[in-house]
Amino acid sequence: MYTLETIAQILDTELLDAQGKEQNPIDDFEYQMLHVKSESTAFISISEASWKQYLKKSKVMKDGNAQIPKDVSKIGLIITETYVEDLAHQIPQIVVRNAIKAMKILALHIRKHYHNPVIALTGSMGKSSTRLMLSAALQPYKVQQNRGNSNTRSAIYLHMCKLASNPDIAVFETSLNALNNRGNMAEVLKPQIAIVTGIGSAHLSTIGSTEEIVAFKSRIFAGLNQDGIAIYNGDTLHQNELKQAASTHTKHVYRYSTEDNSADIYTTQIKPVKKAVEVTTNDGYQFEVPSVSKGMVENALAVLLTLKHLKVDVKQHLKQLAQTQLFKKVLEFRPVKSLHEEATVLDDTHNASLPAMLNAIDAFNSQAPFFKGHKIIALGQISDLGEQTDRVHAELVPALEQSEADYILCMDQPLRKVVNKVKGKYITWYHNKDLMLKDLCYLINQDALVLMKSSVTQTEFPKVASQLQNALLHYERSGDEEKHFEAAASQGRAYLIYNLETDQIETQSNRYGSATIEGLTPIIYYLDAKQREVQNYTVTLKQWPTNDDTYYEGMQLSWGDLVEAMTDAPYPSLVYQLAHELYPTHQARKKHVQELVKQLKMSDSVAINLTGRFRMKERQTFSVDDLLALLKYGQNQLFENDKGGIVIGEYGRHGILKEGKQVIIFTGFESEDEAKSYLSKKV
Repeated sequence: MYTLETIAQILDTELLDAQGKEQNPIDDFEYQMLHVKSESTAFISISEASWKQYLKKSKVMKDGNAQIPKDVSKIGLIITETYVEDLAHQIPQIVVRNAIKAMKILALHIRKHYHNPVIALTGSMGKSSTRLMLSAALQPYKVQQNRGNSNTRSAIYLHMCKLASNPDIAVFETSLNALNNRGNMAEVLKPQIAIVTGIGSAHLSTIGSTEEIVAFKSRIFAGLNQDGIAIYNGDTLHQNELKQAASTHTKHVYRYSTEDNSADIYTTQIKPVKKAVEVTTNDGYQFEVPSVSKGMVENALAVLLTLKHLKVDVKQHLKQLAQTQLFKKVLEFRPVKSLHEEATVLDDTHNASLPAMLNAIDAFNSQAPFFKGHKIIALGQISDLGEQTDRVHAELVPALEQSEADYILCMDQPLRKVVNKVKGKYITWYHNKDLMLKDLCYLINQDALVLMKSSVTQTEFPKVASQLQNALLHYERSGDEEKHFEAAASQGRAYLIYNLETDQIETQSNRYGSATIEGLTPIIYYLDAKQREVQNYTVTLKQWPTNDDTYYEGMQLSWGDLVEAMTDAPYPSLVYQLAHELYPTHQARKKHVQELVKQLKMSDSVAINLTGRFRMKERQTFSVDDLLALLKYGQNQLFENDKGGIVIGEYGRHGILKEGKQVIIFTGFESEDEAKSYLSKKV
């Protein structure tokens, strides 16, 4: 047992304000005040300066003393760098020069005198889930484990201090941060069992290769002595390197696998059931895994091997695996409801590496037969890949092509190339979350299954997952889901009648439902061309992917005719040609379009591809408000033609037409004549 007096002795300093309390027990430590709930807890008050020095960055945790309320009472001890004045209650204090160093001293001392099993685990993926499953399986033993996913160096020192409560078993999840060249925390933890759950592509923005990652992750075995137990995933990258690293520290090295029957433990059957998996192993154990992914089965095998080496009743503890409370958004099944339908989301937006994303797709495939509605995969990017971004994302292509998905929706720039490579699938790329969310609501029908997977940083995709339920409740379904884009186009019919003299909208219809499945780049090019006032010359049509017998390579037309063609639903080859005449490079064209979109505050999905034409793989849309912004920007040029405006579109007609001082701005009309009729009626 640790008392105030013994803690002061360990830190070799004076105990203040503790008269009569010297023998009060301390069995817990915290460095965030919000977690202090008991008079047996010591608060380690780390100054902002100490955090800054330790973490080597300016943005750090809030100063410890500033976290302490003046009326605090439920606390046993404050270990601080500066005496805390003016407390309403007399709280024992210990003043140290550096609270982080004091925490380390306590951690090392407490670990030295802790004699129950310590398990340490790491991996590019699966480490948190394995820890949670192991802790669940070990109940009713008292298990000390990381809180949440706090697995960095400082968090591990804190959790080592928590061994003061003498738990039956301690399970430490360790990040790469805790194993890197600043010092190997495994050598401090000194575990009896060390586990590596897998090697993947996480951290490639800061670490050059998976070879470097395995070199760091395998350092966890350095904490073992010759009698220690090393356990590693036999289905992961660099498994031979893991075995070799483990063997340099212990002769007790064990491998698990879902594929290789030469492993120490392997699966003989993996049977999907709805929202779970039933597993049978080579040594006769049968148990249920509370998830649907192959990766989670691998994690369960790591748990099984660990249990066998803890000398507990393995069969009994395996039954408790099914009770594991995994992290939210880790292949989490959750219902979503509209007014008339109920579907299921398989939410895996906690984070993403390539193995984790492939694993999520496999899990989706295994569950697809249990759902009668649409099977939908929605993905955001894998972040933190640096120069490896395109290469890693490209490895998703075969998995998506072979998936059970009826529809695949992707957002973020790295996935655009993936979408264009995938063959034989109804797959679409989105520039922003709002349009993806709208399309998801349209596609989700009764008993649909939707996989949602992405990283949590550098993408807005997790917001799609979090906003889906609310969006569904407010979504009014109409049309045939099998005609997704055609229905989206017809639902987007809208118009504004705008008065040029008063700058006011006189009449509007479905303004906020206005949408298309085409882009408005032909109008942007038209305005740019008119504003340049180029002297007329002869243009020779080049070879474009849309050339036909009418618009063929070598066809000649004047610059003026090419520009005026944009006003009347231009053929794509002509749009290609005008863009070629206007901009020296693709990047110059893209820059002009993006800058204008930003300047006019239009939706960032108004101009996704070069011609503006509909393509299933590149979702774009614009509204009457986007057209109104273009009208205000280029009014002088828009009406410098015989048409009195401009009309584009194949799936419906969209545009701007003028009669007198009135202008109709419209999307989704059947024809130009229909739009003109609204002006003649003086609606």
